[in-house]
Amino acid sequence: MLAAEVAAWFAQAAAEDAAEDALFARDGDDPDDGRTPPAGSAAARKRTADQLARAKAAKDLLAQRHGDTAGKRTALGEATARAQAARARLERVTASQQAKLDRDRQRHEVKAAGGRARAGRPPRPMEQAPRVLAARHALDKAERALRRAEADPHKGAVPTANPTDPASRVMPAKTGGYLQGSGAQALATTDQVILAIGTHDNPTDVGACHPLLRQARANLDAAGITDTIGKALFDAGYAATENFTTPTEACLYVAVHNETAQTGRGDATDKTIPAGWQDMAARMATDEAKQLYRQRPAIIEPVFAQLFARLGRHLNYRGGMVDIELNLWGLTHNLLKRIRHIAKQATSSPAPALT
Repeated sequence: MLAAEVAAWFAQAAAEDAAEDALFARDGDDPDDGRTPPAGSAAARKRTADQLARAKAAKDLLAQRHGDTAGKRTALGEATARAQAARARLERVTASQQAKLDRDRQRHEVKAAGGRARAGRPPRPMEQAPRVLAARHALDKAERALRRAEADPHKGAVPTANPTDPASRVMPAKTGGYLQGSGAQALATTDQVILAIGTHDNPTDVGACHPLLRQARANLDAAGITDTIGKALFDAGYAATENFTTPTEACLYVAVHNETAQTGRGDATDKTIPAGWQDMAARMATDEAKQLYRQRPAIIEPVFAQLFARLGRHLNYRGGMVDIELNLWGLTHNLLKRIRHIAKQATSSPAPALT
């Protein structure tokens, strides 16, 4: 079954390569000779038509994603928006910390007047509060970036689609800035065996939650595995009312706070939980959920680290072939897991006795 599926993938890749060769071929010439077809030839007209079709597809996708603002975001506009967001965050955390300080001051006043005040751990001063310090650092960084952008206000617009691969889009880079690419998503077991892998054409992860679960179920069914998907852990990037209310066989544990707060190692009291998140927030507030969620980084993060270490971060195909390439990544990853497991069992088993 596995060999037939891999053969089907290669057959699809060969068919698409042949279709492209036919599209760009010159009349009576080898399509792979690398020469530009002469103006007015059938091959030239086909190539122009293909370029126009791809440009239109990219334009339509931009309109779908951004409406009339597509392609108008400049580096200055991006820097301005980030600085405004950082400034608003500092205002929020400062107000939250001040409220804590005010409540502590009121407790001391009640106690000084001879009353009974509820005991509590005193909050840190404003200049020492970790959230305030982090927000100030983020604002300083955003304002420095804004000043650099203001020094070159006519810097080109941030591209939001690639005419040769409209399925990809501009994504925030791990090291800062942006890159044109596809967001990889994966679902794995506690043993780091990949159940589902693919792309999601959005910098946010919200829309990838249930497609991943459905793909995992389909893959398990194809492998003849009928076991139910049990507890599924997702980070805060997947938190959304729709994800919490969509029916699924899995028992979802989706973070509603950041990693530190969700595992019980930090304070999350200053975050307002949306109305549709209350049930999930109550589930994640239990000691069981906190202990369970602490396992998430050790399950999924090493999977991507192993894939990138072996295969890099660059894909060789575009469009629909990207998911096929990622499935091949996942296949090799799982096969290597299986091979190493068998080898480990062989070395740990006692040698047969001689008679």
